[in-house]
Amino acid sequence: MKRILLECGGVCTFPGCSRSLVSPDSPTESGAVLAEIAHIVADSREGPRGDVGLSEDQRNQHDNLIALCPDHHKVIDSQAKTYSIDVLRQMKLDHLAAVRKKLHPELPDTLPTLTTEKIQSSILAVSHLPQAVYEAKCAFGAGQEEEVRLRISAPKGREVLLPYVLAGGKLLCFQNLRRRHNPFWKAVDSGSARAIPAQRLWENDDGRRLYVRLMNRSLYKYAGHRDVRYDVLHRRFFFVPEKKGQTRSVRYKSLTGRGVQRNVVWQPVRRKTGEVSKVWWHVAAGLRFHFVAPMQWCFSIRPEWHLTKDGEIVLEPKRIGRRVTSKKSRMFNYQYLREVSFWRDFLSGGTPRILLNFDDQFAVINSEIISFSVSWPGIPGDLLPFESNLGEDDLFTLAEFQDATELREIGADEDEEEVDSENLDEF
Repeated sequence: MKRILLECGGVCTFPGCSRSLVSPDSPTESGAVLAEIAHIVADSREGPRGDVGLSEDQRNQHDNLIALCPDHHKVIDSQAKTYSIDVLRQMKLDHLAAVRKKLHPELPDTLPTLTTEKIQSSILAVSHLPQAVYEAKCAFGAGQEEEVRLRISAPKGREVLLPYVLAGGKLLCFQNLRRRHNPFWKAVDSGSARAIPAQRLWENDDGRRLYVRLMNRSLYKYAGHRDVRYDVLHRRFFFVPEKKGQTRSVRYKSLTGRGVQRNVVWQPVRRKTGEVSKVWWHVAAGLRFHFVAPMQWCFSIRPEWHLTKDGEIVLEPKRIGRRVTSKKSRMFNYQYLREVSFWRDFLSGGTPRILLNFDDQFAVINSEIISFSVSWPGIPGDLLPFESNLGEDDLFTLAEFQDATELREIGADEDEEEVDSENLDEF
């Protein structure tokens, strides 16, 4: 104990604390020793980090003990997973090195051995986007989206996304409104249609917001085709039951490349009592397009949770907070990466990309999670297995991708015809 207290320099070993382990003298009394000698591996198997093959003698040796203030002693033992054996050992080594440097500044620094690790993000690269936004005069304005929806002529037999925005007496979308029988021909004056190059829109904030709005609306439709809804209030997508009152599960590739089944909508059951919870859990995520720099866009995935009373009716906010906070507090890096990987695998259908088809134009999101390498001291035993596990193309997905990435001139279509502006008079 004397050695531990001498080596720690009389201050708490916890990073950033530096609290003195001896209280100052008062006018009438000597200062008190505040130090607490904590075990890295607990002195018994039942204690924090105690389930390790060390003898009783080894558990009380100098190298298994660390000097802390009372507050941080409680922290490390209350959060034993966060403050693991390796983390505490490194904490002690770093503190001793700092004390040594302060006492002997003339000595050379002891540089840690660096290890190179790959850091995974929660971002996917966007490789292709629609080249233009088309606009045309429209008799309907903001708040009358339902009137437009009733007049849409959606292509049959294939999944085509038809996002649109009503603004300033015009309808804006990714479909070529110059075509005679475009999906919106019953709602717009096709004779007034014109193409606005995407790059021109990206040059200012309003144009970028409009473009992002169209892209995000395409996600609502893409997700909706897969029985995933959008929660407007909380800006997140969530799975819904395929049948009311029934658990829903989805098959996907795990972080290690295995095909596994997981519940995405379920009603938890207490293991001990068999009691069924009154709350339904839904796997959810925030999905967004982001403009990063000219000609550079990305797609982010932020894992979330959605809670309901019966699989449909949203739970009251006051009953959600503590439940979700508790679950998120246990979602460490690996679990977070697992959720990101799940969503990219689900949305891509296990293929190398997520493809949004607007018929005339396409958007392509690469399924590979963006990563980068970093050299740092690392945490021993912290490396966990992860494989990108991108799916492979078949003839159909390859043909679809080639069609999506084929260069088209804006507004140049073989069947494009001039249309009079009498469409709007029909209704």
